[in-house]
Amino acid sequence: MSLRRHGLLAAVTCALTCLVGVPAVASAKQAPLPKGWPSARMQLGMRDDEGGADALRQSTKLGVRYHHLSGGVTTGGGWTTWTKGGGSFVSGFVDDSVGHGFRPVFSYYQLRESLPGRNQGEEQGDLDNLRNTATMKAYYQDLRLFFQKAGETGQDQPRGEIATPAEDDHPADGLLGPVLEAHGGGGHSAEPIPGCAPWPGDRQHDPVV
Repeated sequence: MSLRRHGLLAAVTCALTCLVGVPAVASAKQAPLPKGWPSARMQLGMRDDEGGADALRQSTKLGVRYHHLSGGVTTGGGWTTWTKGGGSFVSGFVDDSVGHGFRPVFSYYQLRESLPGRNQGEEQGDLDNLRNTATMKAYYQDLRLFFQKAGETGQDQPRGEIATPAEDDHPADGLLGPVLEAHGGGGHSAEPIPGCAPWPGDRQHDPVV
């Protein structure tokens, strides 16, 4: 796993900057943190597997416990099948983490590994998945299940990111760069990108509930 995926890249960069001795600058008063911000301090963390929170706590004082949700939404082997199935991996990971003093963090990396695009080159495969209505409907339903399982725990601590499939190869662009390039180079239009399956557009499929 890369440092980026372990959630350590920003912290290491910050630490190295401090070590080399950047000249001090006049510090302005820090703005108040947004309501609900997860921590008043920078937190470091590590990737961990199911049921590993106790052992991890005994070996570290880090504050974050992380896992990568993957496997694809149309493959029969995505994260929803892990553990006892039905998305139970997420609720179990959250409870185990919080019970041992960790903040659980997930990276949702499903689009790239979904069919039909997973067997193609990265950029073309991503685009074909985005154009596939059945795949995108399954993607939205899968993402909704993630939020539901995290919410069922009653914990207010789970945090996550929607990982864009091209993030490792194109950190500046993520998925957006290849998509815009495939449709004329981009711009800032609010019009839907031609050929991409639309958001279902109803509350039943809205994952942010």
